[in-house]
Order: sequence, then C-alpha cells, then structure tokens
Amino acid sequence: MTATARSGEPSPCVVSHDLIVEAAREVFGTSAGCQVVGVTLDGDRADRGDIFAVISFGSSRPGMIVMGCTVAVATSLAGGMLGIAPRELDEEMVRDALGELVNQIAGTVKRKLAASRAEVMLGVPMVVSGVSLDIKVLADVEPRAVTLRSDVGTIGVRVWWPAGAA
Repeated sequence: MTATARSGEPSPCVVSHDLIVEAAREVFGTSAGCQVVGVTLDGDRADRGDIFAVISFGSSRPGMIVMGCTVAVATSLAGGMLGIAPRELDEEMVRDALGELVNQIAGTVKRKLAASRAEVMLGVPMVVSGVSLDIKVLADVEPRAVTLRSDVGTIGVRVWWPAGAA
C-alpha cells in the first residue's frame, strides 16, 4: 500500500505477513482473551468461512482487510471480548464484536505504519454471514494471507494493498 507521508510525499507502506500476525496477536490477546498458537502464511483458510468482517483502508490508493471464520469461532471471540458466555450471545452481538475486532486489527496496523510517517484512513467495518461463504475481492494484486490457529479455533486474515507497493 502507498500512503501519503505527512510531508506530502508518497511513502511506501508495507503490510507484511509479520505485521498482520503481530496486529492479530495483539488484538485477540487483549480484546478477546484468545491466544494465537500457530500461523500459516498464505493459507487457503483465509477466504472461507461462515462469517466475515471487512474493513477498507486507504490514502492515495485503497486497500482492504478481510477476516473470516466459522460462526462458532466468532461466537467464542465475541464471548471473550464481551465477557459473556457464548451460549448467551445473540447473532447481532457476535456480528458487532467481529466487526470491532477487524476494526482493532486495522487500527493496530495503522498505528504501526504511522512510524513510517504514513497516513492511512480507515473505513467502517462490515460483517457478512452465510453458509460456507467464499469471499472474492476483485483486485489486481494478490493478498497477504495468514491463517491463525487460536485456542478458540481457526481465523483467516487477508490484506489487499495496491499494485506498486513494496
């Protein structure tokens, strides 16, 4: 992704696998009480699931983060985040929590990119659910994909950024 530096000059922003994993570990650990216990880079799980949270980001060029998992994993994450037993959660609470988690991951990425003087704007999170969804993003770049194995289940995260980014 390329952002505009505060000086007004374009600044390369690298959303690496390591940055995605670091942001996810931080957010899941502090907000959802969940530990990431394993990581697969460019895993195929990152674009399949029953529920997805999506957030766009950009500056001079847009990008997107997509996080997907099963409803059971999303419910466990929401329960940890809200301090409520998963069986007591309704669908709206789960969707809101998942949207907030992807928002926090994007915010963490944005904060870490700020060290490179990049200015990144975040969009509003969106959550989509259904049965055995397969998310496709029409972009001219391949995403950075990570599959996270956590103590509550598997979570896929993909990040798209514009062509020409380092």
